[in-house]
Amino acid sequence: MIKQLLTGHIKKQLIARDGFTLLEVMVVILILGILSAIASPSWLAFLQRQRLNTAQSEVLQGMRTAQTRARRETTSWQFTIQENNDIVRWRVDARSNFNSASDVCNETTGWNSLDSRITLNADQTTFQSLGENCWQAWFTEKGRSGGRLGKVTLSAENLDNQSCVYVSTFLGAMRKDQDEGC
Repeated sequence: MIKQLLTGHIKKQLIARDGFTLLEVMVVILILGILSAIASPSWLAFLQRQRLNTAQSEVLQGMRTAQTRARRETTSWQFTIQENNDIVRWRVDARSNFNSASDVCNETTGWNSLDSRITLNADQTTFQSLGENCWQAWFTEKGRSGGRLGKVTLSAENLDNQSCVYVSTFLGAMRKDQDEGC
């Protein structure tokens, strides 16, 4: 009988203690809020750096595509990049597709856009300028740099870092760099 009473009493206590009190829930929410406030700026900066690295890789790939097509098709190809309406975009074309080099800047189709939070640093982009906010690197039928050597410099909003892609030799060697290297 005593055993049954004790067992019943313990069951009532267990049933009464299922769940959490309001105070316990509020403490957990407060701790999570503090941790989120600490981690959030780092996480957002990490995302911006990833966007910038992705854009840099995309630009390098576009330039390599122009160089590869020039070699394969034994004709000059160009990589063009521009910032239009706050969107950085690029394209790869055979140079023979246009009457003048700057005609490509006025094309409305065929562009590949980078992430909208990426900007082109016009002051530090040193490829051949084709007009306002439009630059070009081109490659000969042997894949060599046909124009002047230079770089494209990109940055991301709310981030002090910058990334660049160089055509660094007349043989067409390309490389990436970041921050002070740009």
